[in-house]
Amino acid sequence: STAANWNPVAVPSGVNDLVWNLASTYTVSFNASTAASRTHLFRRGIVTLTASSPHTVSTGITIGDTNALTGTVILSSGTLNSTSSVTLGTVAGSAGVLNVTDDSADFILTGAGADLTVGVNGPGTLSITSAGLVQVGDQLVVGSNSTADSTLTVSGAQNVSPFQRSRLTVGVSSASMTTRTSKRSRSISSSPTKLSGVRARQVRFQNFCCEQKEHCWLQP
Repeated sequence: STAANWNPVAVPSGVNDLVWNLASTYTVSFNASTAASRTHLFRRGIVTLTASSPHTVSTGITIGDTNALTGTVILSSGTLNSTSSVTLGTVAGSAGVLNVTDDSADFILTGAGADLTVGVNGPGTLSITSAGLVQVGDQLVVGSNSTADSTLTVSGAQNVSPFQRSRLTVGVSSASMTTRTSKRSRSISSSPTKLSGVRARQVRFQNFCCEQKEHCWLQP
């Protein structure tokens, strides 16, 4: 990262909370000089993330936390680690979108309590395409409340060697996914290599493998 792109003017470190609040489309690149941060908050805009060196977030990632605003994150290459939970669409009226879009893009949640919630009180969208990987350390929740009409899509594979597929891994010992509506909740469990019995209205799988201190960005 470039220090001049941030306010205050400094390369973020592991004690910093990083905030993206620009209503525009831009790319943020992490390298070995920005190996860690404390939190990420994507309030609005479309942010493409690339990581030439893995970047680790220690205390959680939030995508979409403000009424009438949509935060969108596209992980196009590299590894983004979170050792705590990740939430999309946290408040009513907000929306969060996470796209993992390449075979070199890995979005990894580690830790016993590292949940991924796609839609808390507002809608969330998770798309894993073009042989991308999302690995969830604990639970995957799609649509936590009745106001969170959310979508999960896992699709796409390479047509050349090594023929990788888009992958979703949930839990360490077994896969577990919960989908909730206003009247009931569903819990679906499976082995690490197969997810079956999905009854959520907007969960789509196609050609994939399912296994088990504020810094603000200034420059678009």
